[in-house]
Amino acid sequence: MQDDVPVGQAQPAPDEAVVYLYGVTTCDNTASAVHVTHSRTSIAIYPGTYKFFSVKPGLHRIRLDARDTIEIEARAGQNYFIEQEIACGGAMPRYRQRVVDQDEGKSKVRESVLGLGGQSR
Repeated sequence: MQDDVPVGQAQPAPDEAVVYLYGVTTCDNTASAVHVTHSRTSIAIYPGTYKFFSVKPGLHRIRLDARDTIEIEARAGQNYFIEQEIACGGAMPRYRQRVVDQDEGKSKVRESVLGLGGQSR
């Protein structure tokens, strides 16, 4: 897969799925990143950027922290979109993540730029 493949056109192996992670924020300062973990790989997602990676079918956990883990039951040939949010409005920013539907995910990824090291593995 190439790093500059447009959303929805990533071509995983026939027996794999694609997971897209993208960042949003309600903060004025967007220098912070959300750090998530998948299969012991740390992935930094900055607001306004996205990354993607291929996975084998089965259960996958995307961990933001000990309290926020998303589980995806990946199916071959499917795309999955996970929003990584930095929310402000208090002494400390809050980080959260959520799975979004195909339409919202594709729209948000198209509004974003591919992050450094865009394809994570």
